[in-house]
Parts: sequence; C-alpha cells; structure tokens
Amino acid sequence: MNDGAMQDLSKIRDTTWPESSPSKYETHVMSVLCGNTHLNWAMHEGYDRDFMPSLFWRTPTLKEDEMNTSDPCVALEKYLPPGCHALVFGSAESEASKTQAAKVSAERRIPILSVYIISTNKENETGIEFLFRDIPCRVYRLQGSDFFSEDRGAYEGMGVDRLSCLHAAGNFYGSPVLVIDGGTALTYTATDRDGKVKGGGIAPGLGAKFRSLMDYTGALPLIGHQEVVDLVAKCVSTKITLDTFATTTNTAMIGAVLTETAYLCRGIVKHFLVMNEEPAKTTTAKNTESSSMSHDKPKGIAGWGNNCSRWKS
Repeated sequence: MNDGAMQDLSKIRDTTWPESSPSKYETHVMSVLCGNTHLNWAMHEGYDRDFMPSLFWRTPTLKEDEMNTSDPCVALEKYLPPGCHALVFGSAESEASKTQAAKVSAERRIPILSVYIISTNKENETGIEFLFRDIPCRVYRLQGSDFFSEDRGAYEGMGVDRLSCLHAAGNFYGSPVLVIDGGTALTYTATDRDGKVKGGGIAPGLGAKFRSLMDYTGALPLIGHQEVVDLVAKCVSTKITLDTFATTTNTAMIGAVLTETAYLCRGIVKHFLVMNEEPAKTTTAKNTESSSMSHDKPKGIAGWGNNCSRWKS
C-alpha cells in the first residue's frame, strides 16, 4: 500500500452502514473517545467475542507541537499501553515505525485495523489523524444517529458522547435509565420506559465553576483538580465532612461548589425516580379502594466522569 493510499484510509470519515462495520475476521478493533481535555481509549476483542472491550486507558490530548516535531508512529507509541502496542507494532518490544506497522498488518488475516472514534472536539480529531497516519487502518467517526434516531427522541445538536453513554447504560441496566456525566460540562440524560430519549440538561463542570470564580473576581484563587481530590480524600479518611461554614477561602470555595453539585445531582435523581414511579394495581378491601406507588421495575442510574483510572507507562 503506497503512502497516499494509507494516509487517505487514516482520514476520519463518518460512519455509513454496513460499509463501516468491522469484519468478522478482525481479532481486535480500537475505539477512542475524544473529549475536550483527554482521550479515552479502548481495545476490543473481535467478532467472536462480541467486540467486548479488553483494555481501557486514558491519555492527554495530542499537542500541536507534537504534530510538528514528532514522527507519527513514535508519537502513537507514547499513547499505547503494551497490549495495544503489540496489536499495532507486533510485540511490546517491537520498534514503533511505519515499516514495522506495515509488516504486522500484512501478517493479519484482515490487514486494515478498524478504529472508531466518538468526538466532541474537532481539534482533537486532527491529532487522531496524525497518530494513525502511517498505520494501515480505517478511522470512523460515530454519529449520534448510530445510537438514537430522532424518532427515538434524539434532538438536533445533541452530543454523540451523551447519546453513546445513554445507549451503553441502557444496554447494561435496561430502561428507564439516567446517566450523569461529569467532565468539562456536567450533563444528565435519561430514557423513558420505552427506551426513548427523555431529554436532559447541561451545567458547568467542577473545573469550569472553579475557573469562573477566579476569572470573574479580583481576589479568588484558581482551585486545581488535585487540591479538590486531596481535600475529599482527607474527608473520606477522617470521616469528617466539609464544613458548610468554612473558615478558609479555598475550603469555602470547594465546599460551596461541591455542595451545589451534590444538591443538583440529588434533585435530578429524585425527579427521575418520581417520574418513573408506576401506580400499583388498585386493590379493594371493605368496599374502599387504595392505590400505592410500585417500585418493582428497576431503574438504572449511572455516573460517568473524567476521574477514571489512568494507564501509566
């Protein structure tokens, strides 16, 4: 395969079915969730294993200077754990090069590796194209309609990340289901009993709230991610909750933001549960009728976020 054909294959294209489907002879496929600040990767087993994910990891997004100064294969190697490095370049110790990737590709029954991305950030898609530029692969961008159509409640402009999470949660827990996803924005999305998208909401994430307090005031500091994590860990280990009436600026900011977020999430969950309560069958006793609310039908509530475990070399 010449360089032009390979680079054309690695260009990200929208899914079209069934052309975008992986072959039943592919032993593995890859997926990447392109967020605003991180890339969440997965390696999946093949057709015979129903494409179940076997490896997850998380990395920062590709920086522009890496694309200007790095060889694509050398750059890609930094983003792959040993198990996935072996899939692309042979053994975990194999050189990360275009020649080695082509050699491994030629030895596979299906030479072209399928890579599927869910993207909410166009700039990070450019980085993905660069990383896979010299790898014999085809890269597809999944669409919101791959998970929910407009007939199933998806509205125009609804993020594919929200729809894909909602679809996955429905597969795990059934319907109705509620997904709360914490990232740059905090989103919540739900389905009804029929598995149709009910709707949801979008609010600033924790980082955005802390950033806004610094940006729009003259004296408040920027609260970093690690400071929040350390304080919460201390509260958990000591079993002492954050004081609502804090005595330092930083704990006042952290406590207020976390309390606000906790109340928001509790309110969302409460409303979801009430919305899905089902009246029990009317029963008659001594010529009087009474009805009660039934909670027999299970309801799924799933939480996603950016504080998942990270792979480190």
